[in-house]
Parts: sequence; structure tokens; C-alpha cells
Amino acid sequence: MEDFRSQELEQTVFLFFLSEYFSLPDCLTRANCFISNHKLSRKWSKKLNTASINKILLVIKPTSQTTESTRRQHIETVSVVRSALDSTGIEYGITVRGKPGRFEVNHDLVITIGGDGTFLDASHSIASESDPRKRVPLFGVNSAPGSSFGNYCNATAANFQIMLERILSGKEYCHDVARLSATIDQKPVEVPVLNELLVAGQNAGATARYDLEVNGVTSSQRSSGLIVATPSGTTGFLHSAGGEVIALNSRKFAYQVLARFGLPEDRFDCNSGFVSFGDKIVVESQMGNGKIYIDGPHIEHAFKRGSRLVISVDPNPLRAYVSPYRHHDYDEYQLRCRRLPGQAIA
Repeated sequence: MEDFRSQELEQTVFLFFLSEYFSLPDCLTRANCFISNHKLSRKWSKKLNTASINKILLVIKPTSQTTESTRRQHIETVSVVRSALDSTGIEYGITVRGKPGRFEVNHDLVITIGGDGTFLDASHSIASESDPRKRVPLFGVNSAPGSSFGNYCNATAANFQIMLERILSGKEYCHDVARLSATIDQKPVEVPVLNELLVAGQNAGATARYDLEVNGVTSSQRSSGLIVATPSGTTGFLHSAGGEVIALNSRKFAYQVLARFGLPEDRFDCNSGFVSFGDKIVVESQMGNGKIYIDGPHIEHAFKRGSRLVISVDPNPLRAYVSPYRHHDYDEYQLRCRRLPGQAIA
């Protein structure tokens, strides 16, 4: 009954929000789409057996490179989280992000305190497990919401106690979040990709030259880079580059070419699009000193001329306490970006 009422309330609130921008028929159409996505989200989520959460790992962002106000807010959030965990009596350990990089996870739950960068770094230490029972769930806490976006973070200091109680009582849903796997010359990349992979030149001013094979088409390209993103990663770099945001539970991943250039007679195909789960993207380097970056600047690989990069969906998703409705925030934004000046939203 609680879940039914919660769903009904969310649908009512969403319909009220739409009424501010759309006519009644449009509201009903978009609300029905929201409801169907809500039902679909239950197919890729489940309530975990939280009786098995006996050991928790905290991954905390260091504060050495933050402003004073952000540092204070971060320290206060860490204090709130630790006090809440102390009250449960559950054993927990602490590690600092980036020291020593990837870390061993022998815990039942990993909680990150920081922003999306801390969440992404922690996800690299959670191995791709074929057995769902061995997948350690990840839960993000945004320690400075005033300066950090926190797309993956489903809690702040204000609501952490409530979220923790919901997780431990089995009321909060844990979702499967798609990751990408990659090989370079048939050698697996050491970490699964949670946000995006970037193919680029040796530095920001260098031209990226490569052959892109996607959806049965091969395209020789010169550009400022190529982004390949997971569904959850489409809100980040790819979206900033003009790519479309898709739902967290989409059965496809996306690619976006950055600032492509060439001669007028060149074919400008394969600039952006989607690849279905089960298919792959192949990139062959035409650069003397190309680079591949994974989930930001910290993990990079050389990508020299003739090397082949193959990207596909990892068969074993990450388990995480994230909001399946986070990407709905972008629906209205994308509609506004596409309309002409003075044109009403259709």
C-alpha cells in the first residue's frame, strides 16, 4: 500500500508540474509516458536483502582543493553520515578517494561522500560480477550540493538519515545501472565505464583522427574528440556537447562527435546517435599519439595509429541507489533548447 500511494503521489505531482507548461491533452500524454517509465523502472530495480548489510565502506573526497565554504559543508556532511552510521551499530571502514586509487571492496555496501567524481572513482573499484548476489551496491551522498551537481548522489546531509533507514529496512529500491566495457587491441580495459569514454588527441589542442564503425557504417573522421556514454552518463559531457539525454533504464548507449571538421566535399555522417545493447562501436586510431580517457581525466590509455578500440555494454551492471527519475529534469530543458525564439512549447 505504501508503494502504491508513493507512486500515485509522484504521478500527481508530475502532472501538476506539466500543467504549468503544457495543455491538458499534452499533460496526459506526457504523464502516461512518465507512468510507463515508472513501471519499467521496477523491472530493472529490486529491494535488496538488507539483513546482509553488516559491513559498510565510506569513500570520502579529500578537501585539499575546495573553497573554505565548500570544505566546511563537506566536513559537516561527513559528521552527519558518521553519526547516523554510529547509531546503527553497523561496522564501517573509511578510505579517502584517490588514496591509493582503486581499493579492495570486502563490504556489503559502499557509501561515497563527495560528488559525482567520488561516486565514479568508487565504481571503478566495484568489480563486474556475473552473480547478482555478489554485486556490492553503491550509494552516493552529495556533500556540497551548493557547488556540486551530484547526478548519481541520492542523498545530502539533510536527508541521509531517512535514506539510510529506508535502505536498511529494505524500502529503498536498488537499481541496475549500465556500464560499458572496452578493449584496446583485444586487451580489456581495467575498469568498466560508468559515465563516458573519450577518444581524443594527445592534448586539448590536437586533432583527433580515427575511423569510426557504428551501426554498420564506417566513417573516417577528424574532430576534437569522440564521446561514448552510458545512459546515465548522457547527462554529463555528452549532453554539454549537444547530445541527447536518455533514460537511465534505456537499452542503448550514445555517442557524440566533438567539433568535427573537414573539406566541403567530405561526408559528415555518424556525428551522433545511439547503439543498441548487444551491438558495439569500433574505433581505429589514425593518430601518432592519441589518448583514451575513462570517466574523466584520471584514467587514460595511449591510442596510437592502427590500434582498435571496441566498446560494448558490460553484461554485469552496477547496483546503485540512484533516482530513476533524475533524467526527467532534462526533458523540459531539451524541449526549451529545441524551440525557436517566441515559439510556444508544443
